[in-house]
Amino acid sequence: MSIRLLIAERYANVSFAVIRQLVRNGDVEIVGEASTGFQVIALTHKMRPDVVLVHDRLNDMSAVEVTRAVKRAAASAEVIILAESEEEEDILETVQAGARGFLSKGASGEVILTFVRRVASGGVALTDDTMAKLVNGIMHSSRDDPADGSILPIITEREREILCLVAQGTPNKRIAFLLAMSENTVRVHVRSLMQKLDADNRTQLAVYALRSGLGAGAADGLRPRAPTLLPKDASAFEMNSASKRSSNRVPAPLTHTAA
Repeated sequence: MSIRLLIAERYANVSFAVIRQLVRNGDVEIVGEASTGFQVIALTHKMRPDVVLVHDRLNDMSAVEVTRAVKRAAASAEVIILAESEEEEDILETVQAGARGFLSKGASGEVILTFVRRVASGGVALTDDTMAKLVNGIMHSSRDDPADGSILPIITEREREILCLVAQGTPNKRIAFLLAMSENTVRVHVRSLMQKLDADNRTQLAVYALRSGLGAGAADGLRPRAPTLLPKDASAFEMNSASKRSSNRVPAPLTHTAA
């Protein structure tokens, strides 16, 4: 199934033109194009895109306003901002509003499409430079409004691991692989985290994690885990092992007794 992409640009953009060429016969389908925030909202309602790629200088709305409006119109739609400004405050505000990606307007069409795919698969699309600025912005804002560390005990150890990985932009599929669980189980944990931490989306979870010291680097030690055997599987394993042990035994020598 192709990724449904809605594009919103104030004026002709070379990267967007390249995207239109690259998506032909690919896994991304452009389902609408807009030039104003009002059009973005209307098309989001009508076309139900998976990803909305928005220029941050639309005439009638700011990037933050467009992001919030898109999330209200279709909660499942993810937003990537193509920005002229990359100030810490701008990045922080759009991410807190619910944007899952933030790119410079100079990004190539290939890079933009890579980020579109990443966001559509459940990841967060931020370059290393943007992530550094986001962390700095969070740290600065935390001095005036520090995160309440006492909230962390309400999440389980498994949720803490998932929160660390979400903060790194790790998609659900990769989290499932690292923690040896199904993608559905990962989604259940993410929803639980959103409820416990009063977050509307994964990006807000990532912001909370960073402010709580659980961000980049906190999950670097994670390695793929071996799947846990369920009781049924364990029984089968034990039976199979017993069978192998039995087959490997050396037969006892035959003895004859005198009649």
